[in-house]
Amino acid sequence: MSKKWNKHNSFLFTVAGLPRAMVHQESNIHFLATSNIAPPLEMLDGIVDQLLNAQTHGIWAWDVQASEMILVIPAVLAMLGDNPMQSELACHVGLQGKFFCRNCWVKGTDSGPNQVGREAVADHNDTHSLGNRSNVTESEDGSAQEEVALCTKKGCCTETMQDLIDCAWRFLVMNLPWTCEETMAKLCTMFQDVSSSMGKTHYAKMKMETGIKDMFMDVFVDRILKHVKGIQAGTDKYFEAVNAVTQGCDVHAFMSPVWRIKGLDPHQDTPVEVLHVILLGFVKYFWHDVISRLNNLQKAELQV
Repeated sequence: MSKKWNKHNSFLFTVAGLPRAMVHQESNIHFLATSNIAPPLEMLDGIVDQLLNAQTHGIWAWDVQASEMILVIPAVLAMLGDNPMQSELACHVGLQGKFFCRNCWVKGTDSGPNQVGREAVADHNDTHSLGNRSNVTESEDGSAQEEVALCTKKGCCTETMQDLIDCAWRFLVMNLPWTCEETMAKLCTMFQDVSSSMGKTHYAKMKMETGIKDMFMDVFVDRILKHVKGIQAGTDKYFEAVNAVTQGCDVHAFMSPVWRIKGLDPHQDTPVEVLHVILLGFVKYFWHDVISRLNNLQKAELQV
């Protein structure tokens, strides 16, 4: 009866290839785990262990139609969830980050004065990016007027209309996609830098600049930074404090378990979530715009 918010994260699965009429039936949605304490990636760690075991040894089951035992070998084709959760599963910094898309390297707006984020995202691959756009616009009399982003008290910049247009163009063109190899390589570099000399501030800056945030790895990074607090970087005592946390394990042991799922690319295999993006997104606002323009008589007619 309590009205207190009690958030639970849950993992469930459905069998791929089911007809649409059957895929959302309760009997075809299989429960795996739920918790209001354990973070999602921590729960996923145990699920992935069982998944890898099933892929190695298989699961024997009785086939009713064939009337014989069959060997089932599971594979994950896609990970579904709302947008913030899919960003977390893909080790993406989130929808409010400078690189706001978990699928490609489209760039949003930088914070701070005169940082309107007009740079091309993939300068090394012009065929997949919009390219650099001009920082000036032509006025009606032909003179060039530079657009300067005004900075608010909170440090966020006020976008001009041209900034919004540029951002929309960067979003609409084909941008360079994220890849598992690239993300894992950057995560390894970030963890190794923390293990050698990098501080908490520099680590946070790297996450912001790369658009990569591994919530699973953050736990171990915080432990390392806590152990090395007050110890000079690069000394033997520093590395001893790091080894007390890592215990000589490979860097991949501290990374998100999503990278251990064979054949899954969390950047590309997290399809758009229809509910919030479409139905509760532009469809809802279009519908609201239509209804708000009707008078009471027209609304009564619409109900009929």
